Amino acid sequence: MVKEKEFEKLSSYIRMYVEKVIGLNYPVLDSPCPKTLLGDNPIIYLPMSLKSLCLFLGKEFVEKADKEIIFAIVIGLAYHESAHLVSGEKNTKPHILNNLICDSNDFNVVPQKWIGSIPFTLTLINTTYRQGLDLDEFQFDSKEDKLQALIHMAITFLRKLRIRYKEKDVRALPKEHQLFEIFEKIKPIVKEARKAKVEERPELVKKLFKILEKYWIEEKKKENKGKGKSNDKKSLQDVLDSLSSEVKHELTVIDLEQLTEIIKNSKIFEKIKRELQDIINKARLEENLKEKKELAARLNRFNAEH
Repeated sequence: MVKEKEFEKLSSYIRMYVEKVIGLNYPVLDSPCPKTLLGDNPIIYLPMSLKSLCLFLGKEFVEKADKEIIFAIVIGLAYHESAHLVSGEKNTKPHILNNLICDSNDFNVVPQKWIGSIPFTLTLINTTYRQGLDLDEFQFDSKEDKLQALIHMAITFLRKLRIRYKEKDVRALPKEHQLFEIFEKIKPIVKEARKAKVEERPELVKKLFKILEKYWIEEKKKENKGKGKSNDKKSLQDVLDSLSSEVKHELTVIDLEQLTEIIKNSKIFEKIKRELQDIINKARLEENLKEKKELAARLNRFNAEH
């Protein structure tokens, strides 16, 4: 179980990992919303404090989780966000679709760039999956609701995971589902993104936008049918700019138990424990060296004064 005082050093362990293991010397700041700022002065945001982690994962989950699980999730996020910086991806609009396509970094950039990163990436992917809402819980009162569900399913499909529907994990939606046909059109693009070269991604973003735009117009016509002239002038671009890329809810203790079981069964738990312990040992060694240097400096000053 993670104790509150352990979080005081967690952020330093994470920063050390990003610098020493991942090899990026950029500011790593605490935030409940993981993200990367590209540009001349890149910044990586990760949930590292107790408050941020509780907001990102859920208080119940964080309070009961072993420190190795928390460490693995945050390092998985660190690899994911770092890949945005090193992949050379272009920031193609709409941003939410670009981010969706670029999530393929976890499969085609992260393992190639950082050997041994997969255990953490798998932990992250399984965590985000456990956070995903059951598709049957989505409200389909509007075309915006349907669009949000489609993005949610596309991210799940990209991560090679099954869709949660009516408390079951399914490979595909039933044919009678209202989103079946449109999602079947999206699948090939998302599938292609997994293996596409970085320079090919902007074209995939455009293809995905084109399919969704046609769907958006058709849905708008359905909603307006029989209502006369509509005042709804929102474009697909406007709505995409306001949507969240992932639909999440707080993880529970049951989620923690299932996630722990997944990690144990995949035989990556020991590696995660070893890497965390290595980082802790290095941090302690650096602290000891710093203390020794400070003591030596004090001794030198004392000798000079006397």
